Amino acid sequence: MRKLKVNIDSLIDAMEITHEDIVHYLDTETGEVVDFLGVDENGNRLDPEQDDPYLYDDRYIRLESIESYESYKFMEKFISTVKDSHLQELLEVAITGRGVFRRFKDVLFGYPEERQRWFAFKREMIRQWIIDWLKDEDIIVVSENK
Repeated sequence: MRKLKVNIDSLIDAMEITHEDIVHYLDTETGEVVDFLGVDENGNRLDPEQDDPYLYDDRYIRLESIESYESYKFMEKFISTVKDSHLQELLEVAITGRGVFRRFKDVLFGYPEERQRWFAFKREMIRQWIIDWLKDEDIIVVSENK
């Protein structure tokens, strides 16, 4: 296993951003996040197979966005920590059927303190998910640079 200092906050931010023209990579030598912008300075799409300098370099690991099923699990875990039984019930109803992410956010909008707690909770869940993912990539985080 390789030991690496990483900027967890940058990794979290990169994994939460989903944009079709941006690909994020972890530089396994510096621990920094680097981006390939899939468009040139004129807004023309680039061919990732040809133009992405990180794609075929073993030094870089492509960062994938967190899958929706993982995000759903984060919401379920958060709901189990909510002390207000009425809010807990509203959130449980919100995560059934279609449009669960929007309904979940809409419910929390009416509870500002819980909404802030959700953001902190979610960030911590993503942080742990990243640490586990890095272990799968044979990388041990020795320090979380900020």
